[in-house]
Amino acid sequence: LAEITPEEMEKYGLIRYGLADYDFVIDLTSRLGEAVGFADLEAESVDFLGERVPVASPRALIRMKEAAGRPQDLMDVARLRERFGLGEE
Repeated sequence: LAEITPEEMEKYGLIRYGLADYDFVIDLTSRLGEAVGFADLEAESVDFLGERVPVASPRALIRMKEAAGRPQDLMDVARLRERFGLGEE
């Protein structure tokens, strides 16, 4: 993570980072879609490698992915709802 520069974040907007020993990845983003802005983003704090890191809540992820509407996003919505026990809103 220390090797990711602000210039790379500006250029790509999103960088996916994961470790082989963990069953998840982190999407680091400098831009959001039209559905939500950073100021409105519902976030939670989680422990990652001994650091508290703010992450979008499952409900926020669902809203953003529903707004995007791409097939892979809608599949993610179904998985998020199942994993976190969230029904339709």
